[in-house]
Amino acid sequence: MKLLKALRWLLTSLSGLILFMFLLSPLSAGDETRGVWVNKAQLLEGEDFLDKLFYEFSQANLNAVYINAYFQGYVVYPDSEYLPQHPDYRDRDYLGIAVELAKKHGLKTYAWMEYGFYGYHDMDIPAAESLGPLFDKHLSWISLDREGNYFIHNPQWGDYLPISPVVEDAQDFLIGLFSEVMEKYPFDGIDYDRIRFGTAEHCFSDTTRILFLRDSGIDISEMASGSEEEALFNAWRKSRLNDFVERLSGHLRNKHPGIFINSAVVPPYRIDEMGQDWYTWAEYGWVDGISPMLYYEEIEDEARTALNKTPDNFPVFFGLDTQGNSPEVVAEQVQELRNMGAKGFVFWYAGTIREHL
Repeated sequence: MKLLKALRWLLTSLSGLILFMFLLSPLSAGDETRGVWVNKAQLLEGEDFLDKLFYEFSQANLNAVYINAYFQGYVVYPDSEYLPQHPDYRDRDYLGIAVELAKKHGLKTYAWMEYGFYGYHDMDIPAAESLGPLFDKHLSWISLDREGNYFIHNPQWGDYLPISPVVEDAQDFLIGLFSEVMEKYPFDGIDYDRIRFGTAEHCFSDTTRILFLRDSGIDISEMASGSEEEALFNAWRKSRLNDFVERLSGHLRNKHPGIFINSAVVPPYRIDEMGQDWYTWAEYGWVDGISPMLYYEEIEDEARTALNKTPDNFPVFFGLDTQGNSPEVVAEQVQELRNMGAKGFVFWYAGTIREHL
């Protein structure tokens, strides 16, 4: 009788947290990726914190971490040939510590190149004394929007300076930077992020104008919004970014055989807006995995679109939001996506998912 009462209590007490952990169990998941983005703030907590964090992840049946290596116009690690180490991280090699500890706990590691074609961040760019280490040297790499604005303002997070994805020197810079990270640390793979245009209104810089005029005969400064010319321009933006991803991935695979290339990407409905044709990246094998970031509650339609438009059995590791959604919602999303045939998940992010473990 006591055992029966205990079982009844257990069944009626199951919370979203317990359900969440069950859904992450290998017994129900098979061979899937269950990853977490580890942000710069977690790295700064130091060795003891990371050791405990990665232990907790492994015990919760998570199996991969995407560790931040590049953000705000800096890198986390020392002695880069491309960017200075962020001032907050100069007392030690936080990235090296994180990779070693993650591997100690059996987690696969991916270099998360968070900023991609974003070159700098400041809470108030117009008042800043500097445009960051990248743009202080390469001002012409800044991507302008249709109105000539040189930064993207987010009311909550501040101002971002985007890099023009069509500038070949800027592309070469990112190729070198991404390759350097893989040379310095024993990552299992790399995670592209923000390999896209800044907004639907980017890029209207001089370089873009000249190149598109050369390729199409159309001057974007005279292009009407919603016109056929604009449709051609949007298709051209996607093709330029496709060429870059093919070149980037080809370089990384030549230098680092066996590397697994993943990319965090926008939801399907934003592909045209951001010029990020990741369907093509998957179709031609320029990436080995894709993580559409479905950071909202009702995800079924966009998830089905993503799975239907990628090759059969292609690894789609959906990005899910544990910061804005409750554990109950995330648990439901995991089960829903598994039923659709998803190959895994990457959770945003280590700073909040830990509370649910």
